[in-house]
Amino acid sequence: QVGKLHEQLDHALAKEALARSALNRSELARIDMDNELRSLKSELVTITARVVAHQDQARWADKQRQEAQCQLDLSNAGRTEAWKSKLWSRKLQQLKAHNEAMADSLNLARRRITKQEEARNAAELKLEHAEDVGALLRKGVGEVVRDAARLHEQLMQSRIERGRLQREEVLMR
Repeated sequence: QVGKLHEQLDHALAKEALARSALNRSELARIDMDNELRSLKSELVTITARVVAHQDQARWADKQRQEAQCQLDLSNAGRTEAWKSKLWSRKLQQLKAHNEAMADSLNLARRRITKQEEARNAAELKLEHAEDVGALLRKGVGEVVRDAARLHEQLMQSRIERGRLQREEVLMR
């Protein structure tokens, strides 16, 4: 029986040694895992710091991009406005030249009309003069003098009117 007890004791000691060995291995594994955990935590902190730095750099780059885009938009708007301004300036110059040409044509037409009116008035005066001479030949001297005074008055009124029209024409230019 003692042998059996020795055998049980040896068996219990072997189990104890195995348990201690397993305990030592698990303690070593725990220490390795703790070391790996510390290493991973350190790596996580480093990676987190890099991510934060990259995010800051990305925000800064995005802000720079937005500022550059705003400057580009302003520059484009300025160029567009300058282009529109040049276009309107050209159009205004064309219209000015066209208006000047039209004004010259209008003045030429006015001069032609004035000359035609003067020629017509001269013809009417000649006709009236011929009619008046014929009428005078049929009338008496007193009546002829009155008609001459009336015609002289009409001539003066006509000259005054012509002067007024010429002044208006000069002022219109």
